[in-house]
Amino acid sequence: MIKIDIDEIPSGSELQFPIFDGFGRMLISKGVFITDKMLERLKKLGVKKIPKFLTQ
Repeated sequence: MIKIDIDEIPSGSELQFPIFDGFGRMLISKGVFITDKMLERLKKLGVKKIPKFLTQ
């Protein structure tokens, strides 16, 4: 699975894979379109990289 830096994710991208935290809890499910607010929250939670998105 390819992971990319969270700062490189454009708002409106669709996730190909779900995002989990360090405890295995799902934070965002597959197929969700990422918003700026979601990206900010992920950064606050310490997420640095996420699975590659599908579309922009």
